[in-house]
Amino acid sequence: MPITVESLRKAEKYRENRDRYITSNPDILGGTPVIAGTRISVYAVLGRLQDGDTAEDITKDYPEISEQAIETAELYAKAHPLRGRPSGSPGTTESRSSGKLAVRLKSAERSVELA
Repeated sequence: MPITVESLRKAEKYRENRDRYITSNPDILGGTPVIAGTRISVYAVLGRLQDGDTAEDITKDYPEISEQAIETAELYAKAHPLRGRPSGSPGTTESRSSGKLAVRLKSAERSVELA
């Protein structure tokens, strides 16, 4: 895919927004990237968006954060996925389902929902 002027503009805009809205400090969440001026990690934002929330939903909960910051956090989290082992106990997977935490045992064909 050839590099176009438009793709260069988008990359430059992302870089500007990343520098404006995303920060990483070893003293804040162990260096996990967060939205500047908050303790809201880019991965928490991505998780909410993947669970069905919109940028507008998040800005209603955090009015001091712009939708542009939310969109930038989403792009950053997708471009820089978490590394290492997944969280949770060995033998289980956890996911959010309709507001409840669903825990599925890998060794069983059943799932249990916890309120």
